[in-house]
Amino acid sequence: MLKRFALLPIAVSLCSTPVLAATVTGNLTVTATIQESCHLDSTAGGSLGNALIDFGTISSFATAVDADTTTAGGAALSIICTDGTTYDVSAALGNNPDGAQRRMVNTSSATDYLPYDLYADAAYATLIDNSTAFYSGTGNGQTQAINLYGRIPAGTLLPAAGSYNDLVVLTVTY
Repeated sequence: MLKRFALLPIAVSLCSTPVLAATVTGNLTVTATIQESCHLDSTAGGSLGNALIDFGTISSFATAVDADTTTAGGAALSIICTDGTTYDVSAALGNNPDGAQRRMVNTSSATDYLPYDLYADAAYATLIDNSTAFYSGTGNGQTQAINLYGRIPAGTLLPAAGSYNDLVVLTVTY
């Protein structure tokens, strides 16, 4: 019987000895590289960030007809550039120019044209040509809206009735 009691304290002491867990630590490095960029914002306005000037329905050119990207049916050019990125915006002449004159074309006849001009300001003082940037900016990481202004000059001959349009490529250089 003695032998049983002598073994019992040894068994109890083996069970009550704490088991220590070993640990080791390491580091997690988290990185990101932001590439200088600009892109058109499709959520801020026109389709896929495109701008739109809508002259509406016209019956006379006795006075100039003005419209811009802020009027009904219009949409500003929406750009997002990384914070601190400088950029310039320029405009091509469109699909139907006559020399340096931008023109919309009658969508059904494709033979009648309607001249118009683009301006960089609401005073219609700064004509947008196709040789230089009309807008310079610095990105702030948020959407920036750039408004454009269109004018059909007074005295323009009234062309055939119909829908007229043009497509002007706007280029953002950064």
